[in-house]
This record gives sequence, structure tokens and C-alpha cells, in this order.
Amino acid sequence: MVPVSFYTHGASILAAPVTLAPSPHGVNVDYFFPLRNLGDRAITLRVDAGAGGTRNVIVPPAVGTQPGTASVALRQFVASGPASTNITLTDITVGESQLCGSLPSGLTVTSTGVGEPVSATVSDLNFGAMVCRGSPVGARVVELRSLASIPITFDASIGASSPHFSVSPASGSIAPGGAVTLTVTPRMLSNETPGEHVELLRVHTSTGQRLDINLLFEIVGARIRINADRPVPLPQTAPGTASPSFALPVTVQTNVPVSMRTTATGAAARDVQFAFDGTSVNAVYTPSSASVEPITVAFDTASPFPLCAPIEGGPLVLTPNTTSAVLLTAPPSISVGSNLCGSMPPPVSFELRNPGGVPVPFTTNAQSLVGYFSVSPTSGTIPPGGAQQISVAYRQPVSNERTARSPYAAAAYADRIRDWITVAAGAQRLTVDVTGIETGFAYSTTFSMILPPPRPDETHYFEFFSTRVGGTSPPVASYLATPSTTGGCLVQSVPHRTYPGVVGGLYQVRCPMSGSYRVAIAPANAAAPNCSPRLTFASR
Repeated sequence: MVPVSFYTHGASILAAPVTLAPSPHGVNVDYFFPLRNLGDRAITLRVDAGAGGTRNVIVPPAVGTQPGTASVALRQFVASGPASTNITLTDITVGESQLCGSLPSGLTVTSTGVGEPVSATVSDLNFGAMVCRGSPVGARVVELRSLASIPITFDASIGASSPHFSVSPASGSIAPGGAVTLTVTPRMLSNETPGEHVELLRVHTSTGQRLDINLLFEIVGARIRINADRPVPLPQTAPGTASPSFALPVTVQTNVPVSMRTTATGAAARDVQFAFDGTSVNAVYTPSSASVEPITVAFDTASPFPLCAPIEGGPLVLTPNTTSAVLLTAPPSISVGSNLCGSMPPPVSFELRNPGGVPVPFTTNAQSLVGYFSVSPTSGTIPPGGAQQISVAYRQPVSNERTARSPYAAAAYADRIRDWITVAAGAQRLTVDVTGIETGFAYSTTFSMILPPPRPDETHYFEFFSTRVGGTSPPVASYLATPSTTGGCLVQSVPHRTYPGVVGGLYQVRCPMSGSYRVAIAPANAAAPNCSPRLTFASR
């Protein structure tokens, strides 16, 4: 039997699409693309697989009944899920083409990604309880395993701004089919927040894969915050009387039972009793005196659960706010009468009373810019149920001397004056208004005048009646209706420039020469006090 040849004259190429076996995605898979030649001529082809590579290959002719074969090494990146890459064949034979017919088209290589190339042995690492400022717990390990057929590099880090863990090694390479062990070591920070926490161990691979491993732990301890940026007043209560329980502006964050230590300093520190109910700090205030000194409060927690961070805010300062038992039995304002020329009225008193059950210290002070009055006593202590008389008096009699530059002089005045007395007793502040009238020349029937040289005929003016007192001034109907001569001087009433029509007002005086003169003026309805005022006109 004679064999029959099936090949043709020239090159006849056969090729088919390739389907790769499923593999983990994210890796490159090397494969061989087969070609067959049924002709009797060899042919040179360019095989282009895009990103998978371009290769030139000579496909030999068939021999007898066996086609000529060749294969090209190419690479396919395995994506997640099915993916295909086109393969193009081009005849690049030198010289005349030996191709019989056309080259195959529509060729593809198809891959299917079925899983990650790198996996971790655990998805969570639980470190349990970590006590604030205590010794860290032991390290934990996680293993990275590779299913890829190529080496894979990785970087490992803790995904937190202030991580509680470190990882080693932080980078490296995993051999094909191999594994690497990562060690995660905990550490305690100086500023912790009690409660359950989660941080992430993140692993990035050269294949674009990211693995997140949860690092679970619980911070055990307490954290304290003082929510007050200014002194906090204590409840208002009388000495010896306990206030209702009240909460201090303190936030305690804790996840375990803790024992709170509270320390108070200050003169009245023993007057405040503290209690901690597990979440808040409460207090009861029982003032033993009328002390107003502030109380500073500090906090801490007892072992074995210390503070997780320095106390935030504060300091906490409490200010006593006792309802003082000192009661003012006199009116809120008193009058000390008129300070006439040459005499002073007697002191006026009012009473402070303490109906409470503890002694109450007090201080008094006369307050004004001028200081008309004095107060006595300036300090003391009122016993329980006792009282104290406070005396108020003029400091000095009104002066009989007046000196002014010509031509005007304030020769007469009648001023309403005002002062006030402050009484500090415990936390209470009392204010007592004190009023009076200081009068001088307005009540005088005679006064001395001293006229300066060198102009004895100069006209001098003086104001004989002050309008500042208004309707409460001493009763003066009129002094002069017509010009009069007194002591050798001519005294004449002139219209008041500022207050026209005022009875009295401005007077002008002309005397024959410089020197001392005694002027007598007869008031209509005022009695003269026992004094001898003197008015001096100084030269300008």
C-alpha cells in the first residue's frame, strides 16, 4: 500500500484560542502558544500578545504525515474573574512569502482568577485587656502564605495615627508557594482612652492585593476631665447647714470599677465631703464658718487601675457661697446731719446682727473719693445671736478758710455730700449709703476779707450762695436788696451769670484800699453759727 501525502505546496498554518487553568488573580502566568504547519515550506511568524509579549518564531514544514510544530512562550496577567487577550499572527518571512492561504485570526488567550495569591492565617488578633500605664501583653503572630508561582513582595504597617502596635518585619518577599511570619507587638501610650479599640494591620503586595487584619484590644483604666474653666460657686447655705448633694463638673470615663481619690486644699477644705458613684463625683457642702477662701480639688484613681492620661481641664476651684447670718437692722441709707461752720454733729450708728449658730467675722470700710466720713470698728467677729454697733462720723469740721484768685472766690457754699460704708461678712457684701450736708459761709452774718495790693479799687466778686444743693439748701430768702456799705466796703448784688434770678448769687465788693476788712451781711431768716470765716483774695 502506497502512503498518500496530505501536505500542500507552501506553508499552511493552524492555531486555536487558548484557555488557561483557573489560578489566583493578581499574578502573571507563563504559557506556550502552539502553532502547526501543514505545508511543505517553513514560515517565519511574529506572534503579538499585547502586554503578554511579542515573539518571532519559525514554524518548520510538515514531514510525511506529521505537521511541523512550534510554540511561543507568552505571559498572561490573571485578573479577578475571566479575562481574554487577543493574539495576532504576522508573516515576516524574508523574501517571497511561502504562505498558502491566510493566517488564522480571532485568536485569544483566556484566564480566570479564582482567589488572592496571598492569604493570612487569621483575620483577627485579639490582645485582650491592656491596663493603662501597665506592662504590655505578649506579642501575637500571623502568617502570610503565597499561592503564586512567582515571588511576591509586601509592605506591612499599622493603620493608626498613634498606633498601639509595631509589626516586624515591615517589608519582605514571599517565595513562590512559601510563607512569611509577621510578629505584632503591643505598646502602651501616655494618653489612653478606656474602652474597646480596633486597629488594622495592613499588608500591601506587589500584585496590588491588600490584606486587613483586625487588632482587637481593650484599654482598662480611667480618664478624668474637669469641665470648668473658672471657679465654681458652691451651693448657697448658712454656716452649720448641709447643702443637698450636688454633682461636680467632672467627667469620669472608665470601664472597670475604680476607687476615686479626692484631695481638697484650702481653709474650708473640710467643709466639703465627696462621693464617687462610679461615673460622677458628688459633694455635700457644710460650711463651718463664713470663710470665703477658695477650695482647690485634685483627683486620682487608686491601684490597680490608674489614670490612663493626665487630667484634662481644670484645676477645679470651688468658691464658698454662704448665706451670711449678718443682717443689717438699720435702713440701707443713713444721714449724719449738717456739718456747720465750726461744729460737727455727733456720730450716727447702725447695727449688724448675727442670728446664726457660728461666729461670723466682718470688716467695714468707708468708700469714696473724698473721704468725708470715718467708720468704727473696722473689723471684728459677731458671736452667735450677737450684734455689733457700727459708728459713722464726719472726719473733720468744715474749714473756715477760703482763698481764691481775683476776681472770683467761692466765699459761701452748701454742699450735699454722699459716702458709703461697705460691710464684708462671710460671702455677703452690704452697702450702706451715708448722706449729709456741709455748710459754711451761707450761715455767716459776718466774715473777714483780705484784699491784695496793688489795686485797692479793684472789684472782687464772691459767690454767697451755692446752687448745687438746690431746694435742700439752708433757707436763705435774701441778703441784700440794695447796695450797702459795710466795714468801709461797698457790697452790691449783681446778676448771677450761670443761674440768673437766684436769690443771693454773685456779690461785688469794692473797698477803699488793700488790707483786711470785716463785712457784715444780714440774712433774712438764718441763724449765724459760732464761727468767723475768712475770705482771702490773692493777686493774679
